Amino acid sequence: MQLHHNILKLYILKGFVWFMIAMPIIVLFFQDNGLTLMEVMILQSIYSLTLAISEIPSGYFADFFGRKNSIILSSVFMFLGYLIFSNYSGFEIFILAEIFVAIGGSLMSGADSAIMYDTLLEMNKEDQYTRVEGKTYAIGNFSEALAGLLGGFLAVTSLLLPVQIQTCFLFFCIPISLSLVEPSVINKDKIERSYKFIFKVVRYSL
Repeated sequence: MQLHHNILKLYILKGFVWFMIAMPIIVLFFQDNGLTLMEVMILQSIYSLTLAISEIPSGYFADFFGRKNSIILSSVFMFLGYLIFSNYSGFEIFILAEIFVAIGGSLMSGADSAIMYDTLLEMNKEDQYTRVEGKTYAIGNFSEALAGLLGGFLAVTSLLLPVQIQTCFLFFCIPISLSLVEPSVINKDKIERSYKFIFKVVRYSL
């Protein structure tokens, strides 16, 4: 098992997940599929509500079933959500897609940083966590900015094309997630070792 490869894989994963090429045109995409502006707002509300509700359960899932499993499920849910956007049309089916994407985002949130921390901890390099995590977010921000620019240009050709491209990027997140190696750090106290606790410790140590 190549534990040290986790870092590179997490960099790639962050870049792919944050390559949100559909975001700049998503409202236009919904309207092009027959949704009213009110229905678009309802969709966004459902997404935000689902994300908030699933945040705590997803944290416990990552603690007790593993960060890798959480990231795998996250990749699958987000891919399924955008697969629906790419192939179906209608308010009701888009609600299901938004729920899938929100659950996927919640499962990913924190679990990727936690497996990175545990990886560095097992490699006795936990002191590098802040630098490595900073690089991860830099990659994500660059990917998001690039996607925003490309999304606008591609939308001139087709409003569906950016959604299809984002679906492809999310699909490739699945094999990357499957290839991650779960660190064998022994958790004597699962609550204390939860990724939310790690975030709290790191945040107040900066």
